[in-house]
Amino acid sequence: MYVRRAVGTGMRHETYTVVDGKGRVVEMVDDYLALCTDREHSPNTLRARAFDLKAWLVFLEVCATGTTTGGRRSGGHRWPRCPPS
Repeated sequence: MYVRRAVGTGMRHETYTVVDGKGRVVEMVDDYLALCTDREHSPNTLRARAFDLKAWLVFLEVCATGTTTGGRRSGGHRWPRCPPS
């Protein structure tokens, strides 16, 4: 998994995306970063968020929890927990 810089047209001058191990763009991250780009967030902010989201997805892969499973927290949201070593 890696972060890739993408140059767009129109309002999207420069943005970033996260690509999985099979070379496919991670859609949920791409959608979020596109929203941030449309809201004219700084390119440095976009880059930092892309790397943070990549790190989060790598954590989920290492813990083998996927993106929607894990422990319960208030509000009904599902948060992953890494299994004990």
